[in-house]
Amino acid sequence: DCRVKEPFAVDFAKHAESMGALTRRVESLADLGQAIEWAKTTDRTTVITIVSDAFTWTPGDAWWDVGVPEVSDREQVREAHSVQAEGRKRQRIGV
Repeated sequence: DCRVKEPFAVDFAKHAESMGALTRRVESLADLGQAIEWAKTTDRTTVITIVSDAFTWTPGDAWWDVGVPEVSDREQVREAHSVQAEGRKRQRIGV
């Protein structure tokens, strides 16, 4: 958990430019295809940034397979392990 009220923002485009990369910012998925085509025409590393909402999920949902200890004295950890084991049963391998 983050302990700051407002996490700091990283300007990934400026950071990439400082290391010699070309950058392109897109505002929507509709613009992303054009940016990818542009990146293919360049002669060096490119970074494409897109505006996103950190708290909005895609309609398909997401599940991260992050390891949880199998053995613990804490009930909360044992419950988390059970949730992880159930999630793995629904995981689509290779997709």
